[in-house]
Amino acid sequence: STPQVTFPPGAGHDRYEENFNGPATYAEPYVERYGLKSEFGSREPLHPTPPRPGYVPTLGQTPPSSTQGSVMMVYGLQPDKVNTDKLFNLFCLYGNVTKNLNNVTIGTDGRLQLGFSKQAFLSDVTNPYILPDKTASFKDFTGSKNNRFLNPAMANKNRIQPPSKIVHFFNTPPDLTEETVHRVFVERGIEAPTTVKLFPLKSERSSSGLIEFSSVGIAVAAIMECNHTALENSSTYT
Repeated sequence: STPQVTFPPGAGHDRYEENFNGPATYAEPYVERYGLKSEFGSREPLHPTPPRPGYVPTLGQTPPSSTQGSVMMVYGLQPDKVNTDKLFNLFCLYGNVTKNLNNVTIGTDGRLQLGFSKQAFLSDVTNPYILPDKTASFKDFTGSKNNRFLNPAMANKNRIQPPSKIVHFFNTPPDLTEETVHRVFVERGIEAPTTVKLFPLKSERSSSGLIEFSSVGIAVAAIMECNHTALENSSTYT
């Protein structure tokens, strides 16, 4: 399975939760508990509108209606450091990503900003322009197995959290070491984490743990750059 990361519950606390074992089921509506504030006064508050966070029952079958607000504009990105895969790595934590188009306005303050787009859905781009890293500016993720809300059962297992300095990783090789974790980030130009905590193995197939970075911004950059990175596995399991 592919290594994945997410923000753990209670990540703002100083103490690690050693018994944390992945996503849990929500006991209350997502919007009431995790309503997000939009920085654009002319727009409605930013929050998901599907019945389950990120779950779209007709994924890939019909374009969403304009009332769903399922197209989002992302501002403040560095054009030479962001591509479609990196945006997917971040936003797949919060819902299914079907299509991604890098066509953004760069903010003056360098902060990531979000707002609902006037577009009801993203049309396929036949000839996308090429980004500075030589990748296409458009990509369709409809069939990606890395989407985490493909059905109600998967959606109910995801516990959505706001960004924090602490990242939870899972589906990593059972023989993973702290040195390997550090190397993954450093080799991709990300500041090395301040702390790596490996949980005791509960399976011979995979490992999990927590990673703390020096700031929320570094943690978000680490997820965008390194989520779903393939790691060597010396185990007989895959």
